[in-house]
Amino acid sequence: LDVIADSYQTQGIIDEEFLEIAREELKRLNETVDKMLVYGRNINLEPKSGNFENFLNNIKKSLSHETVNFIIEDKTKNQTYNMDWDKLRHIFINIITNAKHVLMSEKIEKPKIDITLHVDKTNLYLYIKDNAKGIKVTPIEKIFEPYFTTKEDSGGTGIGLYMSKLIIEKSMGGILKAENKKDGAMFTIRLKKV
Repeated sequence: LDVIADSYQTQGIIDEEFLEIAREELKRLNETVDKMLVYGRNINLEPKSGNFENFLNNIKKSLSHETVNFIIEDKTKNQTYNMDWDKLRHIFINIITNAKHVLMSEKIEKPKIDITLHVDKTNLYLYIKDNAKGIKVTPIEKIFEPYFTTKEDSGGTGIGLYMSKLIIEKSMGGILKAENKKDGAMFTIRLKKV
């Protein structure tokens, strides 16, 4: 950074204030990378017995003040599962927060997020779908890459979806994917029934 900065400073392209901001951002990114690498290697799950009714009630409480309409459909029949509910909650909140950001930035007139859960003989399926016109990234899988963000203006780091995918796929043995539907994006989490 200093070599590039010296070159641009001599040409009068950037000033010292801008350089200081860039150094602080670089320091923040390095700290984030360090935390991510340590966390990524040491994701310890703390499975507990629970059900999605309680899980969804906690999610609803944290979203009760929102201007987005949340529609929740739980088809898991109040069955009990053994999983790390705290990590799953963080993943849900991360996806929902991203959806809310897009809903607001796109100025969607009637913003909504649908959360649907269902189960078959071997898997749990959790769907989070919004009506924010879809993900405008090609290929769509790029959103799961570290440091990819569409929220530079609001301090997005591009770590949230990357870590969510890492936890779901590497630690929980599931799958996290995103796709565009008719009027928005849908995230699917598939987990083995435990």
